[in-house]
Amino acid sequence: MAHADLDLLFDHLIKLAQKLLQENGEFLPLGAVVETDGQVRYVAAMNDKEYPGAQPLLDILTAEFRSMAVSGAIRASGICLDVLVTPDHDAPKRDAIQCRMEHSNGEALDVFMPYSKDPSGSFRYEEVYATKFEGCTFPPPPST
Repeated sequence: MAHADLDLLFDHLIKLAQKLLQENGEFLPLGAVVETDGQVRYVAAMNDKEYPGAQPLLDILTAEFRSMAVSGAIRASGICLDVLVTPDHDAPKRDAIQCRMEHSNGEALDVFMPYSKDPSGSFRYEEVYATKFEGCTFPPPPST
């Protein structure tokens, strides 16, 4: 079971990603944090290029979240991406929304929601699945 802060982040990020997909057919990386007081705040990444691509924005968000975590300003962070996934080795790549979320308690999850667009232009979302990863945003807890 994910920490309640990660559930909160996922809810905010997935709704915004779905809205952007419906309006634009795609989206660039977007982020959100849970501040120490429990409030969710969206965090935008920008650089000086009109079409920067996903990786530069992902790098900016990652660096900003690390800085916020070190300063103690946040207790959870999440980055949402439009990705391609392969559910198993024999399956073709599929579109998915990925939410990479980390908590100050050390919990780190990648949550994926595969999707497809039907001929009418409506998006169909499939069952969500999650995998754990080694977090890198928050400093490790002090050893005892």
